[in-house]
Amino acid sequence: MHHQLQSLTLLIALSLASCGGRGGEEVDPSLIHTVGRRDLIITVRERGELKAARDTRITSELEGRATLIYLIPEGTIVEAGEKVAELEQGARTELDVPFSKSHINQLHVSAIAEKRALQAINVARAEATLEQARKTVEIVEKELQAAAKTAETRLQIAQLRLEKFQGHQRTEGEADGEASAGTNGEMVDRLRELLGSVGSDSTNAARHPRLLERVLEVLGSEESLRLEMGEMANQILQQIDEISLARADLELATETLFHSRNLEQKGFITTTELERDEINHKRQLSKQTVAWNNLGLLVNYTLPEDLISLELEVENAGLDVESVQAANEARRVREDAELKSIEAEYALAVEQLANCDQQIQNGILRAPAAGLVVYGRYDWDEPVYEGMSVRERQEVIILPDVSTMKVELKVPEAQIGRVATEQTATIGVEAFPNESFTGRITHVATLPDPAPRSRVLKVYVTEVLVDGDNSQGRLRPGMNCTVTIEIGTLRDVLNVPLPALERRGDTHFVWKVTPEGPAAAEVELGGNNLTHVQIVAGLVEGERIYLVRPPGAELPPSAEEGPRESSPPVEAETARYQGGAPAAGL
Repeated sequence: MHHQLQSLTLLIALSLASCGGRGGEEVDPSLIHTVGRRDLIITVRERGELKAARDTRITSELEGRATLIYLIPEGTIVEAGEKVAELEQGARTELDVPFSKSHINQLHVSAIAEKRALQAINVARAEATLEQARKTVEIVEKELQAAAKTAETRLQIAQLRLEKFQGHQRTEGEADGEASAGTNGEMVDRLRELLGSVGSDSTNAARHPRLLERVLEVLGSEESLRLEMGEMANQILQQIDEISLARADLELATETLFHSRNLEQKGFITTTELERDEINHKRQLSKQTVAWNNLGLLVNYTLPEDLISLELEVENAGLDVESVQAANEARRVREDAELKSIEAEYALAVEQLANCDQQIQNGILRAPAAGLVVYGRYDWDEPVYEGMSVRERQEVIILPDVSTMKVELKVPEAQIGRVATEQTATIGVEAFPNESFTGRITHVATLPDPAPRSRVLKVYVTEVLVDGDNSQGRLRPGMNCTVTIEIGTLRDVLNVPLPALERRGDTHFVWKVTPEGPAAAEVELGGNNLTHVQIVAGLVEGERIYLVRPPGAELPPSAEEGPRESSPPVEAETARYQGGAPAAGL
């Protein structure tokens, strides 16, 4: 823009110098401009580069860094599925020898292939470990079932022994009076009858007054009296029978001794025979006492002790069942956790093996669609090359779709507020200087470009979609172009050509044509485009001005203060206009 303005200013100045410009001298009418109103179209102009509006980008999918060992020549037209690049796992270092074709041909087994082989071994080991763990779980489960069955059986045996000791519930046949051995209540009745008997045995009975009470304590409840007799009742009955038998034997021995004494007095038997009967009587008396003592020991000590032992056995067996169940459950949980851990390790090993296979496949880059090969860029817009280190997700190949093109330009920060999507643009391509193309803005970056053209100037990437079909590929990616964006129109405003302005500091002037000669007039500016600027104040419609300062014309003394500048204005005040957003001067 500045080159155009400088050329126009120089042309006007030369023409004015050749024609004169003072007072009554004639001035070429082409160097005089009559101030008038017209619509002023506001534009922004920047250079840009043509790119495909849509493209397919092929990136490295290998983990970490990889070496690019093969690249198809740039500009090659490829078909879908065709190999375009190959990557080798691992990045070269500065100590590596220079990369060459011979080096590429020597790469038979890559690092990822070696990793895949090792991982296959790990999978086989993990599978064997998993199978062993599953067999172990089966064996452990059988052991746990055996331990639980053993504990339950011990409990059942203990319960049977207790039932055998105390007695059991009467069955239907026993309830009907068939094959019944009697109840504990009948045993108690027999004992009560024994204790209630009188005679020579009354002394022994009196010596054991709490036998009946102790038996009832051992039985424990009224319900026990209805149970069929068990070992406890049988032992008591056996001892009752022993006492009854000893009592009968004692009565017989007493009667025999009575007769023997009468016979000895009459001389029918000898003294020795009498002594024998006396000894037998004492023996029977002792047997009866022993039988009663045995009954007392049985009821007072043996039976309670046996009952306590059997009940403790049942209780311990029950606790053992609970303990075995808890231990079994804990071991099941432990074995299950171990199995799940091994299964997870196996799954991870299989996943890693699949990842190795995928990485091997990812080492070969193929075209997902037909297109023209363009190399990806890195760092300072340098293209990728064979032998370079490529990071994961780095762009390697671009397959542009040239049927629709766009222009990517960078708008300076001072102009970005005037640019918005859907604004129209005119595109001039350097390869076609006599043609122009149209388009519209489709994207304006929110943040500045991270790699600005300078440290001071911030630019925002803006995209303009080129109208029309480019299937023939006439417009090619990378072509330089100039984009003129129409940002709005100031309707019916006073405006003058940019070369007519002169600036001193923050003040702008024009040179009016007056009868007395050229006169400097201070003006207030509004919006502008590449050729004209809006005049907000200082001129009226119909006045005539010079397009450049006439030769010999001088500014008033007050206006001469400050640096002298003859370049076009670089800033202008904001103006309102119809059909667009407020526009600031360039």
